[in-house]
Amino acid sequence: MTTSYTGDGQVHVRDNSGVIFQMGLMGELPRDVHRLLRTSLDERPSATTLLSDVDRVFVQPRNFDLLLDRLATAGVLLLTGVPGSGRRTTALKLLSKSGDPEHTCWELDTDREHDDEKVSLDVPEDLEGDGLLLDLTSHGLGDCERWLDAVHQARAQLRDRRCTLVVLVTSTFANQPGRWWSTLVKQLHPPTPRAVLAAHLRAIGIAAGDAELDDVLGPVADRGLGTLAHLATLIADEREAQPEAGLRSWAARAHTVLDDRPATLTPWLNEHRDAPARALMLSAAMLEGCSAETVWTASETLLRQVRFTAPQSPVLERRGVSERLGELGFDVERDGAVRLRRDKGFHHRHVRAHFFADHPDLREPLTQWVVQVGQNRALTVADRTVLALRFTEQCLGIGRPELVSEVIGEWLRGSDFPPLAGCAHGMLRSGLLHDRHGAHFRWQIWNWARQPPPDAPSAFLTMLGDVCQDVIAPRYPSQAIVRLHHLARHRRPEVSEHAVTLLRRSVQDRRFLRRLVQRFWDVFEKRVRENDVVLFGRLLTPETFDGGEQPGRLLAERGVRGHLTRSWKVVLEQPRQWWQGGVFAWLHGALDPHRREVVVDILAAACAGDLTLSSQLEQTATHWFDAVTGDDTRDAAHVLDLLRARLDSALGLHFLSAQKGFPS
Repeated sequence: MTTSYTGDGQVHVRDNSGVIFQMGLMGELPRDVHRLLRTSLDERPSATTLLSDVDRVFVQPRNFDLLLDRLATAGVLLLTGVPGSGRRTTALKLLSKSGDPEHTCWELDTDREHDDEKVSLDVPEDLEGDGLLLDLTSHGLGDCERWLDAVHQARAQLRDRRCTLVVLVTSTFANQPGRWWSTLVKQLHPPTPRAVLAAHLRAIGIAAGDAELDDVLGPVADRGLGTLAHLATLIADEREAQPEAGLRSWAARAHTVLDDRPATLTPWLNEHRDAPARALMLSAAMLEGCSAETVWTASETLLRQVRFTAPQSPVLERRGVSERLGELGFDVERDGAVRLRRDKGFHHRHVRAHFFADHPDLREPLTQWVVQVGQNRALTVADRTVLALRFTEQCLGIGRPELVSEVIGEWLRGSDFPPLAGCAHGMLRSGLLHDRHGAHFRWQIWNWARQPPPDAPSAFLTMLGDVCQDVIAPRYPSQAIVRLHHLARHRRPEVSEHAVTLLRRSVQDRRFLRRLVQRFWDVFEKRVRENDVVLFGRLLTPETFDGGEQPGRLLAERGVRGHLTRSWKVVLEQPRQWWQGGVFAWLHGALDPHRREVVVDILAAACAGDLTLSSQLEQTATHWFDAVTGDDTRDAAHVLDLLRARLDSALGLHFLSAQKGFPS
């Protein structure tokens, strides 16, 4: 994540996938908030950068060679193991081929819009020798059965394309003898925690001996490999904050952060039972790193939200906010930022977790509190973003992702959403990257894109498009297409044009382009709308299918060609004003001799020998030719002659095929 300063007086924090958050004059966000926005290792399973990141910290499981041999022999491997044992990382390494830049691995989409929707493997047609990952660890037993039936049906197809498939399943599901897949199940035997921690520390430039590693491991040795990765990250944070302290001190503080319930937290909470103190401590914990004035504003808002009215003394007799924070264990540092003292024996995340996890009756008031503080324009955008993201973190931690959606929904009903678009983007991004709750946010974005809230501002809808492309598309391209397509239908031109721009940018990836072709056919099979016909003609021009390859090559691919032909047939049956622009664009694309044959063949085949469709298409082509001027006239004549010949042939009018200027 990088930070740049521009002439608008804002600090722009840019993450790895190009998302820009305008953060105001305060500067960079706290480190723990950065991690909520940063691209996770799991977000791009097909990216070369991901595999190189995995290589930096990967330690082979004890039975890695056996797993690799079984995958090579059977082509399909069902991998199981305890959560946190490294199943996903191991699967990526099993599927990758080092030294082969053309080889990629892809995660198959398992989300469905409806529970009763039929499942099938979404295997792109151009896969050849690639690796596929199917993660079923969050699915119920019935769902796993249906997906493995789909795997069974696709095995021959995968074998023909030399594709390997790793399916991640839970141990509960895997322990079923006598099934067709029983012999394909293998248990992961993870590497030792010491070796994993050593690899993560080496990746951040820290070398440690076995004795030091054992000391650092201590309380977390049995908590899973993900915890060890987080421990290394926290150690790196502590090294940055106290570079002279040494590994033992860095690790001690990191263990404090990782501790679920430090022993010193409860006595501290019991010392401060009055409502004003607790409102201030929670506000300080939620806004740690922000200014004292911001913390005080949030605290006063929280007291009003819970309807607490304290006896008021004269203003001049009241204690200052810095003094009150100091009594609670928070210091106001020289830069004005509020920070919990490092000697407290617990971390500010523990304070947040206490109020969200241990006080269920506070969750609704806290949700409305975040709504109100977010709408307070006296706070900087950075302050509001810190609060919004830490609130999101707590909601995900207690299994209440719908509270995040509720906050964004309340902001939409206000009159000042645009300044909050960055906050909402960060909240959705954080939710989408969550292993357990990502599906909720994908569903929520689909629902908002399909049926936008009444009077939802354009800033919100364009932000949804950005989230689709930046976060959903890399891992779930088909779902991103569906959501962007809904946004491209929107009646407001600024929303629809933004979605079209994102789709055009995305189809530079040929696999995304194939999915978009499939999407239009799926839509046309169910219902044909004018805006879909117009979008079809605008997005799927012949030039779109070049992609740096020989022009026309991708159009000639059997699956793509079949979907386009069927789609054009449906399109040409609609009123001419809907599709004339699309036909003009296709005929213009046929001016290139490399595309000419395949473009004309698809259009002619779409008419399927139908006299009415053929006549309308020929008339439209004639109008197009009449409008062509300059150097393209000769090529345009060749296109028109070829189209007439193909249409005549399909109608059985072979004797007319060589005639120029056949009357329309």
